[in-house]
Parts: sequence; C-alpha cells; structure tokens
Amino acid sequence: MLQRFLGFAVISSVLVACANGILAGDPEGGTTQKDSGKGHDGSTTLDSGTVKDSSTTIQDGTTCNFTVCGSLCVDTTQDDLNCGQCNNACATGSSCTNSKCVCSNSSETLCTNGCYDLMTDSNNCGKCGTMCTTTQTCMNGACQAQASGVPPQGTCSHSLCDDSSALSPGCDPSGCVSAVCTQDSYCCTDFWDSICDGEVADYCSPYMCP
Repeated sequence: MLQRFLGFAVISSVLVACANGILAGDPEGGTTQKDSGKGHDGSTTLDSGTVKDSSTTIQDGTTCNFTVCGSLCVDTTQDDLNCGQCNNACATGSSCTNSKCVCSNSSETLCTNGCYDLMTDSNNCGKCGTMCTTTQTCMNGACQAQASGVPPQGTCSHSLCDDSSALSPGCDPSGCVSAVCTQDSYCCTDFWDSICDGEVADYCSPYMCP
C-alpha cells in the first residue's frame, strides 16, 4: 500500500512539472524563443538565449514581431534585401523606404536593374527600357538624331573635343560646356578629358566629337 502511494506521488509531481512548462508558453515544457533585436541589415534572428544559426528553420512564427523570411525575422519596411516582402531586393542606387524601393537620387527613376535619369539616359530614354540607336542621343526624354560636328569654341581655352585643362561653364555660345559640367563637374573643376569629349554627344545634341 505504501509503495502504491509513493508511486502515485512521483507521477503527480511529473504531471505538475509538465503543466507548468506548457503554461509558461512552450508546449514541450521549455522556454519561449525571444526576438534578439534588429541587425545592421534590418533583420533579426530568433533567440532563446543564444543567436540561432541562420539556416535553422523558425518553428514558431508567432515569436517574430516582423516578417519571417526563411530563418530570419525581417522588418520588410526598411530591409534592402527583403523590401515589402521576402527576397525582394532593391536595385542598385535605391533603398527600401516604407516597404518600397526608392531611388536615392530624386531626379532618377527606378527601373528593373537600377536607377536612371530618363531625360538623358540613352538606354532608358523617356521610360525604362527605351534604347536610343547608335546615331541618336537622349535629350529631354526623347531619342534625337545627332549630326556630326564639333561645338563652337567661343571663349573656351581649347576645343570641347580636345583633352586638356578644365573649361569654365559658359565659355561657348552653344552652352555645351555648362550642359556637360552640370552632369560631370570633373570636366570644369579638374580636367576636360576623353570622357568629357564623349559627353558632348550625350548632352549637346546635335553636336558630337568625331
């Protein structure tokens, strides 16, 4: 009779311990995982005292206060790799703001593979994906034919198609130097190099260097 009583007491103690574990929030009698805090990339890992390996699948999504992306708890309102939803990475030149990828430069437009100025970009002229031909340049959002011809030199110290010292904005009557330097200040502050020569066709249609 005494042995039966002792056995019943042991079983009762085990049942009480299990019940206390379940009431604490873990159906298996353990401790509930906690959010370990947001990382540098806007994501967090779920933790029960130590950081979980990123390859570990999160079993209990209710412990994440944001969005569960694989094994990570991510704030998709500001994460550049998971913007608005998991695995939606923002293109080069943009960042995640309020769940949307936004270009860092306000004058640019977000296209599939990056941010571009649709007024001047020959590969995205007027709208994303519209490409100008090799005989055209993008001016004010439209592909325009360019005619061969060096811009007038005016009071500039050298031709706009010569690699030489920096030029002063406004030195030529066509305003090409100002147009180039607005897009590439190096040409007016450091040196008018071969890149500046090439930009004559980009920003000074119908002029272009031979």
